Amino acid sequence: MYRSKLLTLNSGITFFFNRNYLSNNFKDVISKNIKKASFSVTENLNLKPNSDLTAINLDSIVKSLNPNEEQHIDLQSLLLKFRMGKEATKMFESNQYIIIDYFLESDNVKELLLILKNKRHFGIFLDEITGSYILDRLLKKSDYISATQIAVEIMLQDEINSNFLNLLSIQSCFNYLKQYSPEEITQEKEENDVTEKKVRVKFLQCYEPHKVDYTPGYSKELIIKTMQKLSRKVSSEIALNVNVLATVFNNDFEEAIRLIKSGSTKLHKDVLNVCLTLSKNDDLNTNINEVLPMINDATFQEKLNLLINEEVKETEQQLTQQLNQKNDLWATAYQNRLSEEERLRKQLDCINNSKQTLEKIEDEKQKLWFFDLEEKIDLEIHQKKVTYPKRWFGKKKKPRSIDDSYIPPEIIKKSNAH
Repeated sequence: MYRSKLLTLNSGITFFFNRNYLSNNFKDVISKNIKKASFSVTENLNLKPNSDLTAINLDSIVKSLNPNEEQHIDLQSLLLKFRMGKEATKMFESNQYIIIDYFLESDNVKELLLILKNKRHFGIFLDEITGSYILDRLLKKSDYISATQIAVEIMLQDEINSNFLNLLSIQSCFNYLKQYSPEEITQEKEENDVTEKKVRVKFLQCYEPHKVDYTPGYSKELIIKTMQKLSRKVSSEIALNVNVLATVFNNDFEEAIRLIKSGSTKLHKDVLNVCLTLSKNDDLNTNINEVLPMINDATFQEKLNLLINEEVKETEQQLTQQLNQKNDLWATAYQNRLSEEERLRKQLDCINNSKQTLEKIEDEKQKLWFFDLEEKIDLEIHQKKVTYPKRWFGKKKKPRSIDDSYIPPEIIKKSNAH
């Protein structure tokens, strides 16, 4: 067991680094120590229904969240409103940390996965620190389904390059496949033989930019893509085992047989046992049973734990340094935003006072000079022209129908007979 390091930021968040977690030796990567009070979002906002939500207001709301109260629905609606406002790009980065920790502390993992899946709508994005923190909490609770979804989110962002985070993601996917059942993936595509029939429509459906995707989970294809991408960022031994799992999970049995034959000495028994449970191919099962006796007793899980333990020692110092830098940036950004808000408020007050002063001067001017300017005012009223449209845009008259068989009468001029 290693001694834990404690880092407290000026924003009130406390970060713990403790390497005594049995599975990956990284426990409680991030945890907050915020003063919590009873708070109701709708009562303390004091905002008009159509008013814009500023970053300062959102920051005060987020820092007052209480995990013991169910506020996640109000928080989601506020985040949506903030993203549709003028200051959508001015959200404090520290708010993202507090919001993620709030959902984890209140045990609302499904809601957290929802806002991370719809990051464009809610404005919550993962980084190396928050990704490690969430995966650590979920692996500790043995919630491998949610941990795999976080791994997919990290893959989709394609901006995080951390060997420690890659190993945690591989561990999540491996444990997920160990307990996999087809019913757990909700977006599984059904194979139908019915051909698609294209129908011409009069208009296309309007695109809704703020429509939230409430469908839980991710498709099987995205999980396979995540595992394939993770295999490119680790050592050859770990990559081979991950690729074998991905190919079997993708029902690509010929490629799986080729990988097993080419690298049988680097495979692990627990990986092949998972492949046996996932595979329904007789040829693949036969090859796996032939290779199993030649493999050593070291498990893939033990190998992952060993690598993660080594990575924690290098990663802890880097994360602490990153947090120190972020803390200084957060404090500076917050003070700059407060100064900017104060400057804009004074400028707006000055404009409003000027308008009120001009209106008062105009009223006093009319009172003092009304009788002197009475003739001029009457002349201005008389000179105002009222224009009417030259063409009537009302209801059009129907054209008269002409009968083709109509024969006009003959008109004979009477003669004056005498």
